[in-house]
Amino acid sequence: PPVFQGTQLVLVEHDLEALAPFAEGKGHVDVVFECSGNPRATAGAIGLLRPRGKLVLVGLGGDAPVPVNTIVAKELQLFGTFRFDREFDEAARLIGSKAVDLAPVISAAYPMSEAVAAFEHAGDRTRATKVAIVLSDKAA
Repeated sequence: PPVFQGTQLVLVEHDLEALAPFAEGKGHVDVVFECSGNPRATAGAIGLLRPRGKLVLVGLGGDAPVPVNTIVAKELQLFGTFRFDREFDEAARLIGSKAVDLAPVISAAYPMSEAVAAFEHAGDRTRATKVAIVLSDKAA
């Protein structure tokens, strides 16, 4: 199966300025998946997108102010998806077949026996992006 990957992965929790080159001019990114629900991340993603780029908002994060003039001027397409709908089976298949590598976005992984610690870690946004609970030795 094809492997889906970007040409560059930027983890903004470590280096927010690393995104600056992508926002130069009118933006350089074709597609952004915003999965944090953070209003600042949504607004920032719009600045990264090239004209006619696509922004996919995954899950819920609450209402957020967005730069509507920029969205219209750049003719951006916005898509919302509430995870665990029709795409869940496909996502699970892609992850299971290793067609997508989620390791770069997982801050930590905990065994089920440490689920409480996993949730505590996940609740600390200064330390966590995404925290996984490993359900079996096979899943590790």
